[in-house]
Amino acid sequence: KKALQSGKNVVSANKKMIATHLEELVNIQQEFGTSLLYEGAVCGSIPIIRNLEEYYDNELLHSISGIFNGSSNYILSKIFNENQSYDV
Repeated sequence: KKALQSGKNVVSANKKMIATHLEELVNIQQEFGTSLLYEGAVCGSIPIIRNLEEYYDNELLHSISGIFNGSSNYILSKIFNENQSYDV
């Protein structure tokens, strides 16, 4: 918060901080004319935030669904494509 309020641009991959304070941080960046870049903190670092902002800026998205975690994707691919089982 202090960096944004001091006019500094911020890059963060801190998932917990972004998830907890995103709305507040976005408001601060807008108020102080700074940038908050957090793409590394979401979606397994898949470059999705910039694409959503650029291509769907004026459209309201209600949800996005899918598997955005490499480990889960690997396990589910093995289960469905190779009929392997994994004990829980």
